[in-house]
Amino acid sequence: LKRRNVLSNKAVAQGNGVDVSDCSRFVLVGTGLNQMSLKRMKQLAESLGGVVRTKVSKQVTHLITECKDGLAQRTLKYFDAIMYGIWILDFNWIKRCEISNCWVKEDPDEVKADVKFSEGPKQGRLARAHKIEPLFSRFQIVFYGKFKEPSKTDLKKLVELGGALISSEPGNSNSGTRSIVVVVDKSVSKSEAQTAFKKFHQKPIYPTWILDSVSGYKILPFDQYWACLLYTSDAAD
Repeated sequence: LKRRNVLSNKAVAQGNGVDVSDCSRFVLVGTGLNQMSLKRMKQLAESLGGVVRTKVSKQVTHLITECKDGLAQRTLKYFDAIMYGIWILDFNWIKRCEISNCWVKEDPDEVKADVKFSEGPKQGRLARAHKIEPLFSRFQIVFYGKFKEPSKTDLKKLVELGGALISSEPGNSNSGTRSIVVVVDKSVSKSEAQTAFKKFHQKPIYPTWILDSVSGYKILPFDQYWACLLYTSDAAD
């Protein structure tokens, strides 16, 4: 086992890959892969001393997906991977590693875009590498009401990874100068949206603001995501 890890580290050096000085091997997760692709990824990882996991975490080094027409699917694992700042690669990277029988350089197969935005994977990775201020660190976020999909738990994880302060009541002693954002589910009723507006004195927005901001790794303006725009002109003033 020790010899396998040594060989794996040599392969990493040849591939000019991520800095895994705090990790003895590559840790891969797949998203949107078919069973054959998953099998190939697992076989490759085993042969090169890596491991495959089912969930994205801070220990994971690479997320592998299959792009269609050059675009990645927007899955929860994809969003998590952007926020963790890990490599997000097209399955072609696995094929290149198979041919070379070692971990090869990632850059040529880094995902460039998804179905809505571009450069999110690269910008998230560079932000982590250069220790740039987390994406949502200037916000205090209130999740109001029930959420279907994504779940409130999944949304909270994303914004917490991005440095947001989550609160049930805005303006607490820890909020500092953070901007308050009230998020409601896409299925929110007219009365619920209006209640949220009256309670927090903030125009509630849909969770797609979070997902789209992560997708492009940039904070987007709120005006396209306000829930109240559907209901009253007064709320949008």
